[in-house]
Amino acid sequence: MPLFDQLYNFARWLTQNREEAEDLVQETYAKALKGFSSFQLGTNFRAWMYRILRNTFLTSRTGLRVTMTCLLIWSMTDLKCRLRTRLPKRF
Repeated sequence: MPLFDQLYNFARWLTQNREEAEDLVQETYAKALKGFSSFQLGTNFRAWMYRILRNTFLTSRTGLRVTMTCLLIWSMTDLKCRLRTRLPKRF
């Protein structure tokens, strides 16, 4: 595998843990294979791989995840109707 030793050494330095470094390198290669169509021939392959590894590491450490945000908009009349139906009958 191209650059394996260099990527592993960098991952080991970043993580300070052998198992995490191995996982990070494995994930880097998986992402590189998945996104290989975005690599432009004639550019620096080594820098591209290091960028994937670094970004993967930073994402794992900062907890940045792709999330979907849902915005719920309630009208006051809808909210009042829902609250009224949940109140006991004696009110």
